[in-house]
Amino acid sequence: MNWESPPPEFQYILFERIEPELNVARYYYLAFVPTLLGPAVVRLWGRKGCSQRAATPKPFASLEEAWPELRKHIRTRLRRGYCIKEPAAYRGEGDLADDKTAKATTRR
Repeated sequence: MNWESPPPEFQYILFERIEPELNVARYYYLAFVPTLLGPAVVRLWGRKGCSQRAATPKPFASLEEAWPELRKHIRTRLRRGYCIKEPAAYRGEGDLADDKTAKATTRR
């Protein structure tokens, strides 16, 4: 997937990283949603089945204005070995997804 511009009707993306041999089961949720202060980037993360952590929502006027921030977090998660869990339309496409798959298969 090309992350240079926002996908049509972007709302959220859910990442997952599961490595049983290393006892890793983590998730990372990134969204652009309406809040009391207007639209904002919302981030939640943690170990699956445990309590979650949240960053303070960061308000932006529009998705286009927020996209550099969202793109930075998307690229970081993919580089750190997370897989895109939802939405399915974002899975397995583009250079970063291919790089991540290669890392996951050689990682130890």
